[in-house]
Amino acid sequence: FKMTNGPIDNNKLIKPVRADVFNVRKIALLVSANWYYFILAIIIAGITAKMYTRSTFPTYLTTTTILLEEAQVTPGMDILEGFAVRPGAQNLENQILILSSYSLISQAINELPFETDIYKKGLFNQVSFYPMNPLRVEEGYGGLPFGGEFSVQYYSDEQFQLVSVNDGSEMDTILNLGYPFKFMDSFLTISIQPELNEIYQSGKKIYIKFRDKESLIDHYKGRLMVEAASREGSIIRLSLQGTNKIKDVVFLDMLAGLFISNNLENKNVEARRIIDFIDAQLEDVSESLELTEDELQEFRSVNRIMDVSAQAQQIIDQSVEFESRKARLTLERNYYESLDGY
Repeated sequence: FKMTNGPIDNNKLIKPVRADVFNVRKIALLVSANWYYFILAIIIAGITAKMYTRSTFPTYLTTTTILLEEAQVTPGMDILEGFAVRPGAQNLENQILILSSYSLISQAINELPFETDIYKKGLFNQVSFYPMNPLRVEEGYGGLPFGGEFSVQYYSDEQFQLVSVNDGSEMDTILNLGYPFKFMDSFLTISIQPELNEIYQSGKKIYIKFRDKESLIDHYKGRLMVEAASREGSIIRLSLQGTNKIKDVVFLDMLAGLFISNNLENKNVEARRIIDFIDAQLEDVSESLELTEDELQEFRSVNRIMDVSAQAQQIIDQSVEFESRKARLTLERNYYESLDGY
């Protein structure tokens, strides 16, 4: 910073202000001289935004939560804990992996009618009509042509135009509604839902695509988000983001229901294993007690001892304690042998 002595030149101080005023005037003159370009740009931007909103379908985030049951310690069952005989504590990370696993998603897909997807296309995305499909597709000989896709357009009350999409067949023909036709290597029949006539009579194309199980599993596995709802709790959140929230709700409901059902079945299996093990041990203990009681009665009878002194009672108590420890060790040994056999 440099300081100078002498009077201050006010003209130098006001020059930048005058330059700014000049620039503003220059911009204003430029805008006024080319105002029609700016109006045209605003109109084009408005038309583009309107076309985008009309040809792009909104997306929805669908979520559901599952509360994992916390482990409850049963008195006297500590020996069984952690050895797959007693149900152990739920591990949150393990349950998250199970919920997002290929096998569980495959179970859900097998229970849902998602192979035939009837939808409409936008500029950047598409949305399924499910569950209000305006068309019905019935498979005939050859099954569903998985991987095939075609568009259907209303032609008359009894006919429709069918155009293949991305399958190499280059099919473009007029077909009769309700009559079977050959598409790829399959025979299909298309009929209409009369109560949804405003959809298929609008003149817009309706697309039909056939997805096999593998592609559906990959599709939902790639979209599914499974995470802990909180850092400290035992609640899992499942989420899907898509253009058809009803379809996503149906999938999440099926997935959560199968997860709960599988967990319940696993608990029933574990409970049956515990009961079988305890029953076997009770049978052994009962036989051992009967044998010991018979031996005691025989000893008393032979030695004519019906009453015992305090010292003898103490010896008997110690013997009972040792027998109790022995019984517990025997129980543990039998349990480990049972695990080894299982």
